[in-house]
Amino acid sequence: MKRIDFSQFFLKKNNMLIPTSIKYEKKGTRKRAYFICICDCGSQTEITPEKFKIAFSCGCKKKNELQKLEEILLSIGIQLM
Repeated sequence: MKRIDFSQFFLKKNNMLIPTSIKYEKKGTRKRAYFICICDCGSQTEITPEKFKIAFSCGCKKKNELQKLEEILLSIGIQLM
């Protein structure tokens, strides 16, 4: 496994996530790296370095957007099941 140079990511914000530490987890014969990140919403999440480069949030942004969409639809009389 290629070792991750965490110093290039440490405390550098990417969208809504800030990596604060790294952990390694063994899965079978492979060792996997995960960044422990704090999101702007305050929650903590684990994410792989590859996904960190493209991630926006811990998932809260998507939840908020869906909630806003539901509110708009309700305001015009459409209710989701």
